[in-house]
Amino acid sequence: MKKILIVIAAAAFFIPAKAQSIKLAVGKKFQIQFDSKMTMSLPIGGENMETVVSGQNFSSCEVKAVTNTGFTLILTTKRVKGSTSVMGEDNAFDSDDPATTSNPLAAGAIKMIGVPQEMVIENGVTTSGGALASVVSNLGAGLDMSSYFLTLKDEKIKEGYQWTDSAGGGENMHVFNQYTITKADAEQVDVSINSDMVINGTITQNGMELKQNMKGNYIKARIFDRKTGLLMSEKTTVTMTGNMEAMGNEIPISMKGSMATAIKQTWL
Repeated sequence: MKKILIVIAAAAFFIPAKAQSIKLAVGKKFQIQFDSKMTMSLPIGGENMETVVSGQNFSSCEVKAVTNTGFTLILTTKRVKGSTSVMGEDNAFDSDDPATTSNPLAAGAIKMIGVPQEMVIENGVTTSGGALASVVSNLGAGLDMSSYFLTLKDEKIKEGYQWTDSAGGGENMHVFNQYTITKADAEQVDVSINSDMVINGTITQNGMELKQNMKGNYIKARIFDRKTGLLMSEKTTVTMTGNMEAMGNEIPISMKGSMATAIKQTWL
């Protein structure tokens, strides 16, 4: 049951989002610190079981190519940390701590340390992320580099401007996003995002098959650096209802959660 809860928590992290273009020049390098935390309360056996999944990713990044429809980044992971707390049991790993690198929670993440990975974003969607994208998704980190950039044309970056898009996570997931610029000045741009999501189908997460029938809503508050278009921070609240079936267990889901992302830019 604990493994099932960890897998469900990880599956709730990854929500695709779209962007338009990119402002950064080819050859630009920077460092990113990605922090995520998801807290959920799931009704199981008449009791509410709390599950917490956290992750950190420290990376260096370089803009390799820019086109009219997208861009390519070279992302090199320097350090990965993760932890879970399920039913009173804590589990953690840190790629800098040899004592924890054999933890199954780390999956293949340790193998990615120091290995450059090409991330291709086309028409606002991460179309290729190599082995890193799969590993980080399994950790529940929700790494989608396309959502880390605000690249609207300057004339559209003004308070009150709105736009919408829809995205899919394969055949099983559909998300409708509505964006609103709530603040725009010389230093930063604040964007509010309201996302409605439907998940219906079977996925494999951390080697476990999950049958899902879920509906949810994500509300995100993003703050972008006006000059570079890079995301500085994001806070997310989520509500989801429905059910999941794993290992013959059907689990009703009624949950509320939160996520926070902070990107620290150190220009190289």
